[in-house]
Amino acid sequence: AMPLVAGGHASCSIKYSKAASYRIQATYSGNADYSGGPSNIIAQKVNAAAPPAPTAGYWMAGRTGVVYGFVRIVFDLLGTPAWWWSMVVLALGGITAVMGVLYALMQHDLKRLLAYHTVENIGIIFIGLGLALAFKAHGMALAAALALTAGLLHVFNHSIFKSLLFFGAGAVLTTTGERDMEQLGGLIHRMPQTAFVFLVGCAAISALPPLNGFVSEWLTFQA
Repeated sequence: AMPLVAGGHASCSIKYSKAASYRIQATYSGNADYSGGPSNIIAQKVNAAAPPAPTAGYWMAGRTGVVYGFVRIVFDLLGTPAWWWSMVVLALGGITAVMGVLYALMQHDLKRLLAYHTVENIGIIFIGLGLALAFKAHGMALAAALALTAGLLHVFNHSIFKSLLFFGAGAVLTTTGERDMEQLGGLIHRMPQTAFVFLVGCAAISALPPLNGFVSEWLTFQA
C-alpha cells in the first residue's frame, strides 16, 4: 500500500507542478498586453492564472498586510488624525467597493469574479477605517472603536468565506477543467458536497444573516 500512496502523492505533485508552471508561463507571456494597465487589473489577471491554493494565500496575505500597515501608520504612528483624512479614505473606499462590484458583474471567469469581489470587500473595510478616522478626529472614541472593530472584523470574516470560495473554485476547476461559468452547469449532481459549501460561502459573501459576512457589514453600516 505504501508504494501506491507514495506514487499517488508523487503523481499529484508532478501534475500540480506542471499546471503551475504552465500558468506562470502564461502569466509572463501576457505581460506585454497589460503591463501598463492599472495595478488592480494586473492583479486580477495574475490571480485568474494562478493555482487555487496559492491564490487564496496571495489574497489573504496581501489584503491583511495592506490593512495592517494602514492601521499601524495612520492610527498609531501619525497621532491624532486631521478630519480631512477620513474624507479621502471614505471616498477611496466607496469608489473601490463600487468599482469592484461593477467589474464583478461583467465577469464570466469564476476565479476572476471572486477576485473582483475581494476588491469590493477591501473597499468596505476601508469605509470602516475611514469612519474610525472621522470619529477619532472629532474626539468620539467609542464610535471610533466601533468602526475600527467593524473594519477589522470584516478582514477576518472575509478571509474565511473567501478562502472557502477560492478552494471551491479550485475543486470545480480540478474536476471540470473549466472556469467559464457559461460552460458550467448541473455540478450539484456531480459535486454535491462542494456545491453545499460553495452555497454557504456565497451566502456569506452576500452578507445574508446569520452568517459572518452579515455581522461585520451590518456593524460597519451601524457605525
